[in-house]
Amino acid sequence: MKAAKIYAANEHGDVRLETDVPVPTPGPNEILVQVAACGMCGHDQSDRLGLTRLPLPNILGHEISGTIVAL
Repeated sequence: MKAAKIYAANEHGDVRLETDVPVPTPGPNEILVQVAACGMCGHDQSDRLGLTRLPLPNILGHEISGTIVAL
């Protein structure tokens, strides 16, 4: 799958589009969504700038729409 991954949080932010990220397997009480669209909000920008503590590298984007493909 594709993902925007952040590798460094600073004034420029090291964000890279990865095209070979493994598709996760949902655990108990989780779903897997095939993403149709994803936006980056102010929280993602705070992560990129280093204003929040985030384990790196990490996948950005949590404003999504899509189809549930697994439970």
